Amino acid sequence: MICYSDTELRGPGGPIRVDPTKAYLRHYENYLYLQFLSRKSPDPQERGQALRELTICERKMKYHEREADKATMLAGIQALKRKWL
Repeated sequence: MICYSDTELRGPGGPIRVDPTKAYLRHYENYLYLQFLSRKSPDPQERGQALRELTICERKMKYHEREADKATMLAGIQALKRKWL
């Protein structure tokens, strides 16, 4: 496991308050990190794990994107791209 577990974890039901913009940006940073590992890691097992976790990460980003503040999200994306690329 690099960022995400392969097993589905479910806690007790009930509302959980999460800032969707912050959650999206956290997952986007994980996305950039996992992409880096999937391309640059010398370990083939780590590259494979990163690719599997990218799928999980993309699903989480898609979920939070629906409720995120778009302007703040885009500004955060640009800042993360400058940091990682």
